[in-house]
Amino acid sequence: MSAPGSPPALLLLALAVCLPRSAACLPRRNVLLLLVDDLRPALGCYGDALAVTPSADALAAQSALFTAAFAQQALCAPSRTSLLTSRRPQTLRLFDTGSYWRRAAGNFTSLPQMFRERGYHTAAMGKVFHPGVVSNHSDDQPYSWSEPPYHPPAQQFKNWPVCLDADGELHADLFCPVDPRTQPLHTLPDIQTAERAVSWLKQRAALGASTEPWLLAVGLHKPHIPLKMPFEYLNLYPPESVPAPSHPHRPPGLPEVAWNPWMDLRRRHDVAQLNISFPYGPMPEFFAGSVRQGYYAAVSYADDMLGRVLAALADSGQAASTVVLLAGDHGWALGERGEWAKYSTSEDATRTPLLLHLPGETGSLEGFRHVSPLKAGGRRRQRRRSSAAVVVRSPVELLDVMPTLTEAALNVTLARCPAEGSQPQLCTEGRSLLPLVRSIHRHGQTPAPRGPHELYRLINGTSAGDLELQLLTNRVPNAPLGSLTRQSPTTKPCSGLVVSPSRRAAFSQYPRPSVLPRPDSDQPQLRDIRVMGYSVRTRHLRYTEWVAYDPVALRPHWDDLFARELYDHRGDPLEVENVADEPACRHIVRAMSRLLRSQGVKV
Repeated sequence: MSAPGSPPALLLLALAVCLPRSAACLPRRNVLLLLVDDLRPALGCYGDALAVTPSADALAAQSALFTAAFAQQALCAPSRTSLLTSRRPQTLRLFDTGSYWRRAAGNFTSLPQMFRERGYHTAAMGKVFHPGVVSNHSDDQPYSWSEPPYHPPAQQFKNWPVCLDADGELHADLFCPVDPRTQPLHTLPDIQTAERAVSWLKQRAALGASTEPWLLAVGLHKPHIPLKMPFEYLNLYPPESVPAPSHPHRPPGLPEVAWNPWMDLRRRHDVAQLNISFPYGPMPEFFAGSVRQGYYAAVSYADDMLGRVLAALADSGQAASTVVLLAGDHGWALGERGEWAKYSTSEDATRTPLLLHLPGETGSLEGFRHVSPLKAGGRRRQRRRSSAAVVVRSPVELLDVMPTLTEAALNVTLARCPAEGSQPQLCTEGRSLLPLVRSIHRHGQTPAPRGPHELYRLINGTSAGDLELQLLTNRVPNAPLGSLTRQSPTTKPCSGLVVSPSRRAAFSQYPRPSVLPRPDSDQPQLRDIRVMGYSVRTRHLRYTEWVAYDPVALRPHWDDLFARELYDHRGDPLEVENVADEPACRHIVRAMSRLLRSQGVKV
């Protein structure tokens, strides 16, 4: 019997002998999967004029850019496991960090495992699977990887007290710019990960084209907290250039159960010293500005590391045969609606960048050159943003990554998982994104967003009319995405909308231990979950139901409804005005509820 993850003999024979024009005979591409922890769309290519991200922007210029990509749960472990197995958290029975899907839900084939079983050499560097119980303390070995996964040694010092505070002492702070030379091992984790990936790509190139194809997954830790990055990246974002969000307060219509009290921030030494009231006390603006500055600096630092890896791919001569996918594992709120971090079903928590490079279709990375943000930063406001090769406006899910890469690199179409009953080891609850990309590419290219107003238009499909004119008139110059303000469009909420089950939609969920905020509301353990928020995002709307949940039977009780949310993104991109109880929206609530219950969750 072959070991888990090793290529079966019959499969090797099938790879050696194939029929002309069959999928098995088509050239197989390498895959470079780039995952960035806690990354919201704070990238220049997404219209964020504050962000200094030359490498992501250059990748976008040769890629398909998805303006509305959403995580299935805004927590690292469930989101990454969902992405890497193409199953929803509900299917995986994973909402926290306390279980391994192969034991808790089913021995489902992972993305790297599928490639390995088809003759690929698979490797992981940095944070790909979430560490610990959720990946069997082994990054899912022996199933997923052809070689031991690499974890940067400096990551063991993640929470060490190395941050110089105002008192002149070193603490474990949230805001933590450092000199890498003074750190343990004289470096930082993402620097080590990038260096290892660069070396690995050089080694694969030296082996020659006759070797097996490969899948390399590279996971960067930043901008995940603590916001520990080389201090020079802060210089890209002078404090006066980083605006506050336009709506920094908890909206009156936000249900208490939906509120994320951002306990992971409160536990940091520098935040604890602020003595912020629980659960709704606002973060003082002087410190909130530092957090926003630190987040953007950490994004530029991550972009610098991505640039090193992409340049190594180009220099190795393998770019022409390599599919590249860049994604975050979920978003991160920067004080919008008074919330920080993730841990909710909101737009800021669930929305993340997604870029897909298909060599020969969306462009070429053979000429990619690494430009450090530290050198590009001074030109950011004079330089026009590069356009993406293809812009996809439809809502998509991180579930779609696995079927997309298997089709793009293996020429294999994954079967859809059955809606009911036991699930096979290999199937997908997502859908390949290639039909969307190729359809748009055939019908003409769409320019990438070059500002907040254009991104709003791309997401919601509005190309003309009073709404666009208002956004153009009222937008804040050079403002990041979070600074979009609540507009007053001529159309009323819910008017003129039709919910179509046949259109693409993105589904997310998040658990709560109670209907009122508690210290464990952000990360309840499975046994303590009593409420589940299920959310669906369409082109124009986000609808969420918070219902009772049985952690033993692992089932929602749809009839036991605690709260609901409905936001019309045509005029409310920040999700400030909950219109779920508006009489004019009753027909939308009914339709969205049916959509949520029928497609987003197995019951």
